[in-house]
Amino acid sequence: MLHKTYRCESKTVDAEQGIYELMPSTESIDRDGDVLVAEGADLANYRRNPVVMYAHDYSDLPVAKAIDIQSVPGVGLRAKIQFPPIGDSPKADAVHKLWAGGFLNAASVGFAPKQAEPNGTGQRFTQWEMLEFSIVPIPANADALRLAVKSLTPIEKRGRVLSAGNERRLREAITMLQEVLDQLGGAPEPDAPADEEPVTDSEKDIEEVAVALASLVPVLKEYLK
Repeated sequence: MLHKTYRCESKTVDAEQGIYELMPSTESIDRDGDVLVAEGADLANYRRNPVVMYAHDYSDLPVAKAIDIQSVPGVGLRAKIQFPPIGDSPKADAVHKLWAGGFLNAASVGFAPKQAEPNGTGQRFTQWEMLEFSIVPIPANADALRLAVKSLTPIEKRGRVLSAGNERRLREAITMLQEVLDQLGGAPEPDAPADEEPVTDSEKDIEEVAVALASLVPVLKEYLK
């Protein structure tokens, strides 16, 4: 199986039902110089089991399902996903909240290549079988979170008064971030000694996101003082 990760433009279809539209793959050249040709996608088996995982973790339950997926020639794959009802799965709830809030905005397709040809920079996969796709964190998201923290610190509150509605939203945001940190196992210490075992790219990405989220919590709390 090969994985290809793409930044997604997400569209909310029905927030109450947890339905969103995204493109889990496109025909743009990726970081490896490869291209996935949309018309070459075999979606038959995937449609029989349209799971949406988190970070390709096949040992855990899916966080959503694809209720529709179509090949758009020359563009990529367009999918509609639906998260389970809030309360059914703590992990799915956490991913759902981060996706809805724009903190997660990337998808990674898992596929089996069938036919490919050189394209000058890498491979152009003209025939491939879609196996699954996952919502994934990527380093750029953690960078964006760190920039957000930097822009909020130090906080200048002179003359500012929070409305009751904004205060409620901030408290909900703090709760959401704390829930996500709990799901990720807490934020690691930035200066902690490195483990002896090598850290995978996925684990590194999750660690970076956790650190960035942890940095946001005290900043938001400062607004409520």
